[in-house]
Amino acid sequence: MTKRCHKVWQNSVTACHKMGKVLAKRWHQRGQALSRLVIKVGKALAKRWHQMGKALSWLVTVCPNFRLIARCPPASKMSRSNAHRIHAAAILHCKR
Repeated sequence: MTKRCHKVWQNSVTACHKMGKVLAKRWHQRGQALSRLVIKVGKALAKRWHQMGKALSWLVTVCPNFRLIARCPPASKMSRSNAHRIHAAAILHCKR
């Protein structure tokens, strides 16, 4: 390898190394931001489901002839609108 070639090679290596560091740092920050976001979303969802669970259990205690729970989809399949619909149906059912 001639001197010039060696220099080019060294420069490209350091450039690659620097780029690698920059990328690693950027992805690390992005990773941290993502995990924080996921934790936040998870907490929010857990809270919402907890409240919905409380509301539903309260409905069941207030209204013993309440039969909707059996038709409730599992939490994983239940979307927000779905849950709202069930909640509304539950309230209607109780008022009857």
